[in-house]
Amino acid sequence: MNLSNQEYLKIIQISKDLGINHNDLIKLISFESGFNPQAKNPLSSAKGLIQFIDETARELGFENSEHLITQHPTVLSQLDIVYEYLVKYYPFKNKQELYMSVFLPSYRKLNPDTVLPNGIRLVNPGITTIQDYINLVERKGAPGTSIFVILSIIGIGIFIVLKGKKYVGNRTKRK
Repeated sequence: MNLSNQEYLKIIQISKDLGINHNDLIKLISFESGFNPQAKNPLSSAKGLIQFIDETARELGFENSEHLITQHPTVLSQLDIVYEYLVKYYPFKNKQELYMSVFLPSYRKLNPDTVLPNGIRLVNPGITTIQDYINLVERKGAPGTSIFVILSIIGIGIFIVLKGKKYVGNRTKRK
């Protein structure tokens, strides 16, 4: 993550306006998109710095999340939209309220051990509870970034093996 001075100063200003620690906002955006304003979740409509879904983008006046990132293609311009979104949930009593305001706002004040809905878990593999998400943002693990990466690699490996067996089977039949 290489932020320009202007982007960093904007994050500090947004954080001051929201009464949060700027490092928490940096961690949140880093986790969600790596500060890539064009980031996309391949399993959902989530796009942009804080992974705006279509419904949220519409609430902010855009046609959908694709329209939002098209209209605000840079970190600097999207930070304005991040602020506009987060201010709806101000004030934040703790990190959980901030982080969950981005991930699943209706769960921001629930017990950290609360299990997330099936649909949310399906498009966010490795995140089962509120605390799992908080831990990932904080880079604490449990399930942990390294475990998440390992599970993803195993899943890709299984897919390749199964795909390979199908290919070998088809090739064998041709002989």
